[in-house]
Amino acid sequence: MPEYQVVTAHEPIGSLVRRLREALGLTQEELAEHAGVSARTISDIERGLRKSVYKATAARLGAALRLDSEELMRFQAIARGMTPSARSAPGSLPPPTMPLERTRLIGRDDELGLILRGLANPSIAILTVTGPGGIGKTRLAVETARRAQSLFEDGIYFISLAPLDHPELVAPTVGRSVGLPPLEEPTAQAIARHLESKSVLLVLDTFEHVVDSAPVVGEIVMLAGRAKALITSREPLRVRGEHIVPLATLRVPRPGLSEMDLSPAVELFLERARAARPDLRIDAEALATIEKICRRIDGLPLAIELAAARIRHLALRDLYDHLTQQLSILTGGSRDLPQRQRTMRDTIAWSYELLGPHEQRLFRAVSVFAGGWTLDARNVWQESNDQEALDTLSALVDKSLILVIDEDTTARYSMLDVILEFARDLACGADELSALARRHCDHFVGLAERAEPEFRRDQSDLWFIRISGEHDNLRRALRFALAEGEPDLAARLAGALWQFWRARGHYTEGRGWIRQALALAGATPSARAKALWGAAWLALHQADLDEATRWSEELRSIADGLRDPRVDRHALTVRGMIELSRGQVDAAIPPLEESVELCEDLGDEWLLATSKLNLALALVHAERPLDASHLLSQARPIYLSIGDQRFAARVDAYQGYASLCEGRTDEARDLFVRSIRAFNDLNDQVGIAEGLEGLAAACAAMNRAADAAVLLEAATAIREVVLAAPLPFERVLLDRYLPAGVERIRDGRTAKKPVVDLEPLIDRALRP
Repeated sequence: MPEYQVVTAHEPIGSLVRRLREALGLTQEELAEHAGVSARTISDIERGLRKSVYKATAARLGAALRLDSEELMRFQAIARGMTPSARSAPGSLPPPTMPLERTRLIGRDDELGLILRGLANPSIAILTVTGPGGIGKTRLAVETARRAQSLFEDGIYFISLAPLDHPELVAPTVGRSVGLPPLEEPTAQAIARHLESKSVLLVLDTFEHVVDSAPVVGEIVMLAGRAKALITSREPLRVRGEHIVPLATLRVPRPGLSEMDLSPAVELFLERARAARPDLRIDAEALATIEKICRRIDGLPLAIELAAARIRHLALRDLYDHLTQQLSILTGGSRDLPQRQRTMRDTIAWSYELLGPHEQRLFRAVSVFAGGWTLDARNVWQESNDQEALDTLSALVDKSLILVIDEDTTARYSMLDVILEFARDLACGADELSALARRHCDHFVGLAERAEPEFRRDQSDLWFIRISGEHDNLRRALRFALAEGEPDLAARLAGALWQFWRARGHYTEGRGWIRQALALAGATPSARAKALWGAAWLALHQADLDEATRWSEELRSIADGLRDPRVDRHALTVRGMIELSRGQVDAAIPPLEESVELCEDLGDEWLLATSKLNLALALVHAERPLDASHLLSQARPIYLSIGDQRFAARVDAYQGYASLCEGRTDEARDLFVRSIRAFNDLNDQVGIAEGLEGLAAACAAMNRAADAAVLLEAATAIREVVLAAPLPFERVLLDRYLPAGVERIRDGRTAKKPVVDLEPLIDRALRP
């Protein structure tokens, strides 16, 4: 949780109280005790059931939350349902908002220095600190803001975006925070006018759930002149001028530590553990155990803090055993502790026994999920009406048995691993897990099948994000189908997911799942056909022509029996692309032409456009660029009309090769650049690599071998990360244009990591 306390007018009272309480490390019960109110009052406020409180209650809460006089006044106004009065005159900026420091920043000196140097650089306007949840992005941003005050004469504004539930709220929130007059339209242009020529830093914390508003930030800093933005987000904003600072976990200890030579992970653990237990004794044996604990939790700062807090009730050795075996019994606990707190299992069991029957049933049921769940999956675990199920879930959240781990447009729920294991043991003991696992599998097969056609439409990004968020659950569903010998479920699920695996670069994993699904006999022909279609394409992506051919031949056999024109089309397409991969262009064109003819009558625009795309590529190989361009000019508007930006970008890349074939190198270069930028917007790593390879070919055709080498090096680095070689038929085109001097890159002189910022590469290719 953020380690700061700032009261701003835009934050609802419920989230405000929860944030301030958690920043102090208080439970709802502890805050209630300090404030002299009931725990139910705190619960109702935080759940949004109470929008305001009495004046006396607001005063007691503010005091219990340790707010200073200015913050207390704003808090009391919000708590009573009023808007705090603005202090700034029209046209001026309000006082800067800076978080209060609560803890020492540990192990981030390098990143802190890097960000401060970036903020001091006049050419850098946006810095984004990225990393997973719990990595310490907010804490680093707080310290940066404190140390950067001298760089921004008009102030620093720390703005938490966590309470927002829609990207459209970002501009109004930023506008209010910097004193934009209420009657002025809260747009990027209005904010920029308000900040014009002022030296300010906007620290926008927790951006990942409103990332669609990234252009707003870019426009503000571009138009305002001297304003800069420091962002914390789980993903980059991907706007022009953005500089990314990825945050890694803390360095874990080396063997043979002494307390004079601590790694950041151990130093953080010791500081938090001593805060929990000031009398904690640290000797060589204790340091060795702490080292093992930090290694076990991979140096993740939040995990370290949670583990260190348990030192109040666990010896170091027991804590390590607990982390290794989750529910190991704590022996030798303090005799004055209640029995229910002497083992981790007893602690959880005591909480479980306090639950009502509906709460206990739901607690056991949700243990079937992997990586969390959303309310969309409630058909897996609910046995009552929607409102009752939601109330029961909320009760478990309030009791800290279920965590809300993602509060964007769709709340996501999870359990700590140790609680999840306990719940799963109970479900097994109650003989419930098998039925739960089947409902879980049915649900996620249905989700994957709903997503599969959406991957090709205008909401594809949202579906890719949704399926990415459920990848662990989908893996669990696949494991269940395979373990239970359910060939149809396994084939349906693998067949629905292969395009997701391809787009996200999960080639090796996807092939592994599809192989296992196809190893089960008995699936319906239509389910098996879809899985075979995916199996052949994924094998092609990894240049495994033998396996692609094997799956293709079986697909053709099934197609003959099914008499389904879609399956016929898939079989013909795979056959044609395999022939093209082998360099048999004359053999590839007829099945691809037949595929187009079949699709003319299918009524499926995506299949028609893709069949034309595939045939166009074969025609480029056959050195018939005009015919290829004609087909591509038909395919691109179809993709755009159905919202498939990914394949529209692929059309640009293929049109680039057609232009190269005609000798129009400048046009080819521009098409490849457009393709790269589109793929980058979609976070399609393989597409970026394809575009960079095409751009390298264009540079080589312009006799710019050095530029071609740099571009190809970047593409190769990306491919090494996602384990996907160029498709064989794409490699043939590359070989046609890339000279031998450039090709040596493929033999070992590759980059160590994928390219983060593509614009310098593109600028290099576009220069005269």
